[in-house]
Amino acid sequence: MRIMRKNKTQPEEIPTSKEDEIFKLLTHQTRRNIIKVLGERDLTFSQIKRNLEIDSPTHSYHLKSMN
Repeated sequence: MRIMRKNKTQPEEIPTSKEDEIFKLLTHQTRRNIIKVLGERDLTFSQIKRNLEIDSPTHSYHLKSMN
C-alpha cells in the first residue's frame, strides 16, 4: 500500500502484515473454495481439481499463490 506524505513527492511504502497477505489471498473465489474443501477433508491435487471442476493450470496457479 502506498500513501502520500505531506511535502513529499515520493509515496511512502507501508509494510504489509501477515493479516494483509491473508486477506489478499482470500479475495479470489477459487482460493476460498480450495480452503473450504480442504477444511472438510484431506484431498490430493487431483481430487481438489475434480471436486472444484477447474483446470490444472488454474489450480496450480492458485495453490502456488497460497504457499
